[in-house]
Amino acid sequence: MRSRFQVDARLVGAGILAAATALIVLMMTAPPERTTILVAGADLPAGIPLGELELATRDVEDGVGLISTESLDALQEHVLSSPLAAESPIPGSLLLAPEGGQGVDLLGLDLESAAAVHGWLAAGDLVDAYAVAEEADLIAEALEIVDVEIQSTSLGSGRVRLLVAVVGDVGQRLLAASEVGTIHLIRRGS
Repeated sequence: MRSRFQVDARLVGAGILAAATALIVLMMTAPPERTTILVAGADLPAGIPLGELELATRDVEDGVGLISTESLDALQEHVLSSPLAAESPIPGSLLLAPEGGQGVDLLGLDLESAAAVHGWLAAGDLVDAYAVAEEADLIAEALEIVDVEIQSTSLGSGRVRLLVAVVGDVGQRLLAASEVGTIHLIRRGS
């Protein structure tokens, strides 16, 4: 007696191939990750601490150079160097360290993922920075991460963009080390 339904192996194979192709297309065309940034909730004057200003948030695809919501706690006492119109994003370059403070400046670093703890960093983390040329030399201790952005590539590698708080000549040492070799970060345990 013959079965009513016969399974065609070619049809099953084609179905599996179509499903795999659809999955690959979905993965490759996934929308980029979004970052929540701070924007001016009203017209903001210069010289007032960030923690006292009316702020709002907005989700963006590329938050490079802008202040993320995670970094607000570390920047409460920083002030704007110039006024901002309502709904304008707040760039890190407009922030000044508080007067009479420790003279904290912000420095941007763009590192390969492997040199930046594979992106396992968050605002508030403390890292030690090493310059690696022929040998590894400690150039800065207990740098505070203010903001992190991870950019992955399709091959699994990527870049990590960081804003770090620097005091005194630490920024100059980091910049000089990046010209000579590679900077590697080690996250301190909590």
